[in-house]
Amino acid sequence: MTPLRLAIVTRGFWPLVGAAESAAARLAVGLEEAGCVVTVLTARRHRQWPARIRFQDVLVERVAPPPNHRWAAWWYQHALGRRLRRQEGDLDAVYVFGLREEARAALRAVGRRLPVVLRAQAAGAHGGKDQPSEGPISGRAARHWTAAPAVVCRCAATARELAAAGCPNDRIRVVPDGVIVLPPRTDKSRGQARAMLAEANNALRLPEWAPLALYLGRLADDRGLEYLAAAWPPIGRRWPNARLWFVGEGPFRYTLRRQISGLKLSGRAVLVGRFDHVEELLAAADVLVHPAVRNTPSLAVAEAMGAGLPVVAADCPGHRALVEHDRTGVLAPGDDIAALSEAIAHIFDNPADAERLGRNAHARASRHFTLAQMVDQHVTLFQSLAGDP
Repeated sequence: MTPLRLAIVTRGFWPLVGAAESAAARLAVGLEEAGCVVTVLTARRHRQWPARIRFQDVLVERVAPPPNHRWAAWWYQHALGRRLRRQEGDLDAVYVFGLREEARAALRAVGRRLPVVLRAQAAGAHGGKDQPSEGPISGRAARHWTAAPAVVCRCAATARELAAAGCPNDRIRVVPDGVIVLPPRTDKSRGQARAMLAEANNALRLPEWAPLALYLGRLADDRGLEYLAAAWPPIGRRWPNARLWFVGEGPFRYTLRRQISGLKLSGRAVLVGRFDHVEELLAAADVLVHPAVRNTPSLAVAEAMGAGLPVVAADCPGHRALVEHDRTGVLAPGDDIAALSEAIAHIFDNPADAERLGRNAHARASRHFTLAQMVDQHVTLFQSLAGDP
């Protein structure tokens, strides 16, 4: 069978780090390893970035950076469309992360000659820019859905929202995020991970026996981070050596730093920046906490489950798609400071129960959220649209 030739279009890609960027990178590498020929088309955010690179054997082409003026969006879409038209003879399908600018550019450029599949990375009231927070989807975005042969969603809740907004049901495909399932956690692997992190960054040094909670994700004002920080003082009084690490970057960083200082949590709650790879962080921690209320699943929660790490997450549709309360994790009201604190304390207080939750989470991720499953479902979809048997 002739290898599938695919273009993945995404606004952000490595070295940018985020849920969409990580999903695009993992899928691109997985498809390449599965025998596809993949090209990633993304924005060239900085002029000093090279226009073409290789990311783990995947070709990445960066579209010329839009100038800093009011025509930036048009400039970017126009350049992206030109690039797709030049490559269309060497492609079987185009896969677009997002439902707006990139989707518009791809469908206008090659949509009549190639299948252009769209991916709803987020939707709903807390889902970012792929869908308005209230009211029906705009007519322009709906026309994109009508023109695309398929729209991929990360969970059933997003599929229902898109269908209610006018996306035809027969074009919606639910494909959960795929994560790398790590070997089961052990005390030895936990200690080794902590030693590696301490060697890399002295600010991450902590005793092997000290409790460690982890937040992974963007530092933004819609992620419930102020509630998580406020939940930590009772933890600190009970476990003076306990640590809370906020891993990520974003505009809420400065507000969060002021809050940590005001709560006298300096040295106990630490902003550690971003990491390209989170395997050591997940191995070193005792619990992942994700207080954001969202309608789409958190990639960080799925990653933690794949690592066998217990999870405390906000009780919302996105997390319910991943976590079974008191079986594979703990769901608590994301804006309830006392409930968050109590849930984290339960994990620290009950190592046997924490081990049970982590073990069940690992088993669930192994069955439903592997990268191989995600890749296989995408290959099957692209083959059907490209006319391959």
